[in-house]
Amino acid sequence: MGEDAITVPDPRRDDDDALGGRVREAIPEGRDLQAAQWHGEVASRLFGRRETPPSIGRYQVIARLGGGASGEVWSAIDPQLDRRVAVKVLHDTAALEDRRAAMVREAKSLAKLSHPNVVPVFDAGVHDGRVFVTLELVEGATMRQWLRTPRPWRELVDVFVQAARGLHAAHGAGIVHRDFKPENVLIGDDGRVRVSDFGIARETSSAEQGPLGDTITSTAGIGTPAYMAPEQFLGDPVDARADQFGFFVGLHEALCGERPFLGRDRMALAANVTAGRRRPPPAGIDAPRWLLAVVARGLATDPSRRWPDMAAVVRELEHRPRPRAALWLAGAAIGVGALFVALPGDERARQCDDPATRLTAVWNPTTATAIRDAFAATALPHTAERADRLVADFDRFGDEWRTAHDSACNADIDDGTRIAQQYCLHTRLLELQSMATAFTRADAAMVEHTAIGASGLRAPGECLYVISTEGSPTVDPEQDLELRAAIANARTLGDIGKLGDGLAAARDATERAALLGNRSLEAEALLVSAELQNPLLGSSADIDPRATMHAAVLAAEAAHRPDLVALALVASVESDMARGDYRSAAVVEPRARAAAAALGNPPELAGRIDLAVS
Repeated sequence: MGEDAITVPDPRRDDDDALGGRVREAIPEGRDLQAAQWHGEVASRLFGRRETPPSIGRYQVIARLGGGASGEVWSAIDPQLDRRVAVKVLHDTAALEDRRAAMVREAKSLAKLSHPNVVPVFDAGVHDGRVFVTLELVEGATMRQWLRTPRPWRELVDVFVQAARGLHAAHGAGIVHRDFKPENVLIGDDGRVRVSDFGIARETSSAEQGPLGDTITSTAGIGTPAYMAPEQFLGDPVDARADQFGFFVGLHEALCGERPFLGRDRMALAANVTAGRRRPPPAGIDAPRWLLAVVARGLATDPSRRWPDMAAVVRELEHRPRPRAALWLAGAAIGVGALFVALPGDERARQCDDPATRLTAVWNPTTATAIRDAFAATALPHTAERADRLVADFDRFGDEWRTAHDSACNADIDDGTRIAQQYCLHTRLLELQSMATAFTRADAAMVEHTAIGASGLRAPGECLYVISTEGSPTVDPEQDLELRAAIANARTLGDIGKLGDGLAAARDATERAALLGNRSLEAEALLVSAELQNPLLGSSADIDPRATMHAAVLAAEAAHRPDLVALALVASVESDMARGDYRSAAVVEPRARAAAAALGNPPELAGRIDLAVS
């Protein structure tokens, strides 16, 4: 049995459980298992009467079920309610009376929590100077035991979703577990999952609330190292997101058959966890890419880059990709969900049909009116003029998009290049959608960024020199499209002055693209990150944007995307010149010009180089 297990082993099962085998041998011939346990005969034969205390508080002990670093667990009878319970007796690690009283209060705070996916706490007290906690006795197995049998990924996810709901309930009650692992999750014979062993958790006061409204505990370094979050190793404040990290270590282990971080000892493991050196999932595992992307975000080194809470985790894990025929992208993640853009269908012959409908689904008079109303609501001076200028810029972008669309459809190019260019043009619509949606909810700060925002849209004409199909949706088009929308959203956040939020979104998109193996989108996300790391824009990022730009070039080369290589090199020249790093710009400029020449020197690129170095 795992540490603090409170499941009843069933000796009638034919498995390798050592304790189960010993119990089976201890049952007197002709006696029923339940009756034997109830009368303590198993306990006396198995452990010896002097090892089995006659009682713990008011509870009549039957048998020892397990033990570990934090205490021992016994099955017992509650004579007042005439029911079997599990009694966990904590080791006497704190002899001071006030500390024992605090532990009892913490245990009783758990008793306030009532959720089907959390093991109920019935009582707590002190017996012979040691704190004990009384809990529900679950008949079944620990998750660790359950995982010994290979199972399909859907079954694994269903079980972990139940555990996530239990953790979310605990977090809502102000309780952080701090030691989530498969041994501390019980799966009853009824199939219901319960999170257990909150023995090192504690309830905190409202004065200790974290920046996201969740509970923070100051005690660090406590937990099982294999499942500890970076902040636990570092001794930083620990909140509910540490439980999320341990949860995803367990899910990664269940899906992949191995943990995501290596380490021969605690120090080596801590170094890998805190540095984010995660080994990739092994090839050929039975898990979809979208699921691995969810796991990867939950294992982020920075807690702020993980999922917002366990409710969000549940929503993501219950996600099921929709059929391609019904594939749509909801409105930009930055705000309004009233705009929709249809993904071009899989029948590639129809990609040039009805461009006006695609454009007006994103930019139309209703959206223009919403922008004007939002600007007027700020009561700033000259908002009408600013809104008119922004609307005119979006109108001009729409005209450019239609022109580029017609050129791509009428050009004498191969089908693969036409597909790539159309998908690029569709991405430009996502960028327009994201920015237009943002300005329909403009506040005073966004109004001040009106001119910058419109200029941040990338020219649709750039799509005419895309010559590769690499990165167009293949295995999972929905994931591909969602990532493109996320990158567009990150760019928009930067353009409206929210550099920190934009950079966080770009980094998250980079991680997701890398996990999905989409080097094209990884390069695009890295490009956005590099732009938002520019200190001239007021960025406080501690990473040299040149390193990010170099990573973008490498990703674009790996994706066989010469257009993205050229974009990254041109952007690198612009960034170096803007910062006054003329030596670096002089090194990169020849490469940028050669990359642009390989594409036929499109004016969008050649002109940018000339302008930067002039």
